[in-house]
Amino acid sequence: MKKRTQKPSPTARTPLENDKLEFVLKGQRLVLLAAILTVITPFVSDYLPMFGRLTGGFFWLGALIVALVGLDRVSRGMETSQGIKAAIIISQFIPFANLISLLIVNFKAAQVLREAGYQVGIWGAHK
Repeated sequence: MKKRTQKPSPTARTPLENDKLEFVLKGQRLVLLAAILTVITPFVSDYLPMFGRLTGGFFWLGALIVALVGLDRVSRGMETSQGIKAAIIISQFIPFANLISLLIVNFKAAQVLREAGYQVGIWGAHK
């Protein structure tokens, strides 16, 4: 009698390779930093007059750059489709939608890292 082997279901996730997990790990940390900068930016520009609006603009620009690099790394590691990647990048230019998309990407990256055996905390993941 032949043994029946089960084929993996098409919806089942396959574990990522180590190099892709490194992209997800480093990108998730950058996404967390970008979310923190996104939350801090309005307070710096509006409620701290000693810094002025120009400094708030620099905070926003820094948050945008960190977010784009982090999102690129996470999407490379998780092999995200180009359409979803484009939608997330466009959402970074829309107030409040950028924070929501960063939190969603962070949640998805944390799930992948937990499945790979990492411990995920509020400041990122570690083995």
